[in-house]
Amino acid sequence: MASCGLDRWTGEPLRDLDHVAQAVQTIFATRLGERVMLRWFGAGLSELLGRRITPALIGAYRMLLVLAVATWEPRLQVVRVSAAGNTVNAVTLGQLKFTLICYYRPRGHLGDTTVEGGPRSLDIFAQDGSLLVRLPRVA
Repeated sequence: MASCGLDRWTGEPLRDLDHVAQAVQTIFATRLGERVMLRWFGAGLSELLGRRITPALIGAYRMLLVLAVATWEPRLQVVRVSAAGNTVNAVTLGQLKFTLICYYRPRGHLGDTTVEGGPRSLDIFAQDGSLLVRLPRVA
C-alpha cells in the first residue's frame, strides 16, 4: 500500500516519495504555534530567520531539520544533512541549500519500519520567498 495524496497546487495525485516531500515541505514551512489544535507541529526554522549567518546557525538549522522529520514524518529516517552554498554571499543571494539523505519507509506511518531501497535525498531550498522540498530528478 503506497502512500498517496493530492498535489496542493495542481490537484494531481501524488505517490510515494513525492507525497512525502510535500508533507516534509508542510512541516518545514509551518511555524511553531501556527496550528491551533496542534501547537507543536512544525520545524521552528522561521524562528531563526534574521540572525547573523554563522557555522553555529547552520548547525542549528541542520538540527531542526532532523528533529522535525524524526518527530512528524515516520516514513523517513534521516541519515545525514548537508549544506551547500553556506557562505554569506550564497545566503544573501538565496542560494543556501540543504540536502537530507534519508531512508524511505513507505509504511512507517503504520508502524512498519521496513526500508525500501537505499538512501534517498531531498533538497531543501528557498525560491521566490517560499521554502521548497524537492526530490532530485535524474535526467
